[in-house]
Amino acid sequence: MPIISLITDPSNLFDNDFGIYVFGDSYDQNYPHFGANFWEDWERPIHFSLYQNNTNYEVTLMLELRYLEVGAEGKLKDLFNFAEEIWNFRN
Repeated sequence: MPIISLITDPSNLFDNDFGIYVFGDSYDQNYPHFGANFWEDWERPIHFSLYQNNTNYEVTLMLELRYLEVGAEGKLKDLFNFAEEIWNFRN
């Protein structure tokens, strides 16, 4: 079974000042929490590896991770378009 490994410094995700998955200090307490860190258009470095047969590297890349909210605005489609640009795949 293929294994995907994603590695980044935890502060890239959860630091109160610049983590992309936290509210931060200056956000609206009411939904949808405008001003929160996850509303910022920030990217953070992440190491991506794909292993085949639990031992062999198939792919290893340095990428940029960004927060995308999956919702009615079609963000999931944007995520797939972003992945297609990187890996040039099409079903």
